[in-house]
This record gives sequence, structure tokens and C-alpha cells, in this order.
Amino acid sequence: MGVRALPTEIGADVHVDEDGVDRTKQHLVVYQSNVGKFTGELGKRMVSIVGIGAGTVVNSGNYQIAWSNGPDISEKVDVPGFTVIVPVTGITLTKS
Repeated sequence: MGVRALPTEIGADVHVDEDGVDRTKQHLVVYQSNVGKFTGELGKRMVSIVGIGAGTVVNSGNYQIAWSNGPDISEKVDVPGFTVIVPVTGITLTKS
């Protein structure tokens, strides 16, 4: 999974991922302190974290990400740390 700052959301439809799992009815969820904070669209390999101020240092593990179909979630994985250098309206995470 890569982390990239984008001015707009760009993603690709997901049909079957590299593990052979059909993701068309799942979405990515970003968690902070075990609470779902940000949710991606169904079948997309991306989710955006928004509202982080310039100069903010986000440590690895401050956020976790997992696939969800609503009631069920996959194993949560730590989001790698990053520093916001300029004001950002969103960070987009892509599952790769």
C-alpha cells in the first residue's frame, strides 16, 4: 500500500486483488484509535485522509487501514508515517 498526496482523488476500479479476493462490494476504511474515520468508495483501491494541517507529523501506526464490506473488516494494517509539508486537503492511500 502506498501513500501519496493528491490534489484530487484518482483511483481505479477493483475487481479482484492480488490475493484473489473480489473487492467490488468492499471499501477501504482508515481507522484512528480503533474508530473508523475515513471511508473509501465501494470497489476502489483508495481512501482519502483529509483535514491535516501543514507541518503535521503523522507517525507510522497513527492510522490503520482495512477492507470492509460493512459488518466485516480485514486485518488492519498500519499506514506508513508522513509529514505534511504544505496545506493538504487530502492524502490518498492506494492498496497496491
